[in-house]
Amino acid sequence: MNDERAHRRYALLFIAACAAVLLPVVVLNYLLGLRSLGGNDVVLEASRWQQATRGVTYAPPLSANRPFKSARLFDRLPEINAIVFGSSTMMGLTQEHFPTGFTPYNFSQTGNELPTVLG
Repeated sequence: MNDERAHRRYALLFIAACAAVLLPVVVLNYLLGLRSLGGNDVVLEASRWQQATRGVTYAPPLSANRPFKSARLFDRLPEINAIVFGSSTMMGLTQEHFPTGFTPYNFSQTGNELPTVLG
């Protein structure tokens, strides 16, 4: 009986140690996922920040950044007359790359498949 209790105690201690190490990792990954993968609040907050500062925002490649790009597109719709679609390699295209009279919006996105980009 004593042997069985020792094994049980070892197993419980091992499980507790694993949980103590893995639980913070799982919680932090979950919080990161919430921040990067979802939430229209984050998209709207990033859109407002970019509008106010003209700063650069970046969505991690594992997320669909279409909601953010769409929000920015709708904000700028009255002032644009051209849209750039493509992968992240197209992100460097700016106003200077277009002929006079074109006001483009760069809708290119990072690391997403075409169906994610188009809706």
